[in-house]
Amino acid sequence: MTPIIFVLSPGASPIEQLISLAKEHDMDGPRFKILSLGRGQGKIAEKMIENGRRNGEWICLQNCHLAASWMSELERI
Repeated sequence: MTPIIFVLSPGASPIEQLISLAKEHDMDGPRFKILSLGRGQGKIAEKMIENGRRNGEWICLQNCHLAASWMSELERI
């Protein structure tokens, strides 16, 4: 229910820890989805977030800096 934002230094990645956390909470497999943002991924991310909210899934959006103009859309999702 609460978004978590990681601000990382170059080369850092919390993905392995997130995958471990997902397994600990029985959220691994199809209930934990990862999407790397970039050109044209905004609509896909929106659907993933909406489905995740509806189905109780965890959604991880990576490379948000590549979709800076789309990030303001998150407010309305």
